[in-house]
Amino acid sequence: MFDWFFYWLSKPLVAAVMVISMTAGFSTHTYAESTLERVLQERKIKVGIYNGIPTGYVTEDGKLTGESPEVLRLALAEMGDIEMEAFVADEFGALIPGLLAGRFDIIAAGLYITPERCKIIHYTRPTIRYGETMIVAKGNPLNLHSYEDVAKHDKAILAVAPGSMEQKYAEAAEIPTDRVRLLSLDQIGLEAVRTSQVDALALPAVEGQEMVKKAGGAVELPDPFHDPIYNGKPAISYAAYGLRKQDADLRDALNEALDKIINTDAHLAVVEPFGFSRQQLPGDTTTNQICGGD
Repeated sequence: MFDWFFYWLSKPLVAAVMVISMTAGFSTHTYAESTLERVLQERKIKVGIYNGIPTGYVTEDGKLTGESPEVLRLALAEMGDIEMEAFVADEFGALIPGLLAGRFDIIAAGLYITPERCKIIHYTRPTIRYGETMIVAKGNPLNLHSYEDVAKHDKAILAVAPGSMEQKYAEAAEIPTDRVRLLSLDQIGLEAVRTSQVDALALPAVEGQEMVKKAGGAVELPDPFHDPIYNGKPAISYAAYGLRKQDADLRDALNEALDKIINTDAHLAVVEPFGFSRQQLPGDTTTNQICGGD
């Protein structure tokens, strides 16, 4: 009798315990908010830059500006007036590690799209097109007009930013590593050229134009300059915004906004003050093409 009573009594109790356990399990499950959801909720996004003029930098009065942040500002306005907060990396090569470590949400620093980087991060659609140049001392004393010229000259020393495409171009041109100086900021490289510590500073053309303009005549750009050859073709590069792989929804939201902006007159009006022309708008080139090595 006792056993029978407790057997039937236990059945609803067991069921109740199971329901309670399942309910408790659901109630304690934590939902992981995505970066996009947080950005839309807080109306704020943390932007990684490295203070490279004119691609992305903070002015003396604290404003985040440059080609990449200003185009991003247009896209964020399309998404609902989202405010940007700058995170300044110590050097260009620290941007992708900083993004992956969660120190900021997006890279807006003229980051070139490359097949190698595409394996590590997501990119938005291209926002701008870059050529290359070098800064040399006034008069170009070593007659340097290309990476190949640096390689051929047994004493020429080239400065590049660590982790940059310019470092890869130097490797591709077979410039000996003992004649390549890794300098964290373009301004440091410029000063090294001025003081004859290096013979040339390699960097994107638009950045070189801006720096020479402000240097007051001590340096110049080689004329002509021959773009480096990389993977068998001239190194014309495209930049975009970099995001973590788990933030595909943020990439898609940005792309939807950028589709309304890129290659338009509004796009040109924003980038022209930083030395970019209509020729440097990205056109129809896609990120998938570049990531695929096309």
